Amino acid sequence: MVDLHGHRYGWADTAQLLQNNDSGQMAQACSTVFLGGDDAANTYICHGFYQLFYHVFVGRNGILGEEESCCGDPARRMGNEYLFQLQAMKNIETFKRYGVKRIVVTCPHGYNMLKNEYPQFEGEFEVVHHSQYIAELIKQGRLKLKNSLAEKITYHDACYLGRHNDVYVEPRQVVKAIPGAQFAEMARRRSRSFCCGAGGGHMWMEETVGSRISEMRTEQALDTKSSILATACPNRDGDTAIIGPPTADAPVSSSTSTDRDT
Repeated sequence: MVDLHGHRYGWADTAQLLQNNDSGQMAQACSTVFLGGDDAANTYICHGFYQLFYHVFVGRNGILGEEESCCGDPARRMGNEYLFQLQAMKNIETFKRYGVKRIVVTCPHGYNMLKNEYPQFEGEFEVVHHSQYIAELIKQGRLKLKNSLAEKITYHDACYLGRHNDVYVEPRQVVKAIPGAQFAEMARRRSRSFCCGAGGGHMWMEETVGSRISEMRTEQALDTKSSILATACPNRDGDTAIIGPPTADAPVSSSTSTDRDT
């Protein structure tokens, strides 16, 4: 059994890690790298998705392990441009050192940052969100979902995946591919979706005026009478968790797509 507590990459064996040899150079360039985020709370997401990534992907691939660092999105959104640029240049140097061509990420903030803002610093990579990757595997027949999940599921469009990058179809394809699952849309969805309340650094800020954004979005999810609130953003999992117990007639549990769909 893999211990998913404590060390955020304690589940990874050395074969999965990209590591330097004695000369400090990779023996073989890595074509694809998976970034799971630097939050230890996302360990289950990282482990679950990488099991899929490792077994179905053909080619040189891996994870950065302890060399993985934050993409810098929170720093730039909160106005610390100096810290952001340090993070960006550090990460770009690491990717280039390993010959990375393609990056698969679980975080929409990281997806947007690496795809649209790293090119400002000569960081040109193919960037794929894990929901897109899973949807493509299902479409190709390389991933077959066998376990039934007789639940009603609604999906939250993360801002940086949806409105900023127009990724709406693939996450829904994944949810709809789950045997036995019933899919229900929220009234505010796709380009008219509603923020979860944590973006732009607000995860670390307290709202003191008006209604909490996270509570408003949770109420919108409750209106669908779904038992599962799915999202393609690991950080959003914590946003709904702070709301507290749902009503008895409309229980909602928060889950990322990776937790359920693989």
